[in-house]
Amino acid sequence: MNAFQANRDFEKSISEYTGASFVVVVNSATSALQLALEWYRVNGGTKAIIPERTYRSVANMILRTGLYLEFIDEEWRGIYNIRPSNIWDCALRLKPKMYVPGTVQCLSFHPQKPLALSSGGGAILHDDPEADKFYRLDRFDGREEGISILKSSWEIVGAHCYMFPGQAGEGAQKMEIYATRYPDDAPDTEQPEYENLREKWEEYKPR
Repeated sequence: MNAFQANRDFEKSISEYTGASFVVVVNSATSALQLALEWYRVNGGTKAIIPERTYRSVANMILRTGLYLEFIDEEWRGIYNIRPSNIWDCALRLKPKMYVPGTVQCLSFHPQKPLALSSGGGAILHDDPEADKFYRLDRFDGREEGISILKSSWEIVGAHCYMFPGQAGEGAQKMEIYATRYPDDAPDTEQPEYENLREKWEEYKPR
């Protein structure tokens, strides 16, 4: 299976279902958040505010990308905005035409999430051509896909979070089934009972 074509096919199926102009699949939802937050920081972002009750990897990626982390007491269902950015954590949601222009939506394909891929995965939905180039370089070690490693230039300091072709192939197959099952609307994944990250961070953070 062609690794690049497998990814493109999966991305196309997600784009058609969600209405997003661009889709970039990666190996996990955490990686999707990492790339989105890095682009936000590159463009002047300095802080990120999240609900105090969410998954810990969101806070971890905010800190790892060099942003100032703040918490807010906020109830949410399905998705929430990482303020003041245009990034949305959509790990519990996959609905038809869910994409909102101007936003960056991060999806999860964890086995316990809507699409439930056996080895997980994630995706970034967006509509910015410049950001799309950055995300694709970033997910592939900072080099262009399809060019020999001996001939490729070092474009940016990238991550290593490309989705393997088998993962993408399963995703495209499951996306076809999912779209048939939920053509008009789809339920959010049931909300887990999250820990209070504000309390945990206050206990841990370096003094």
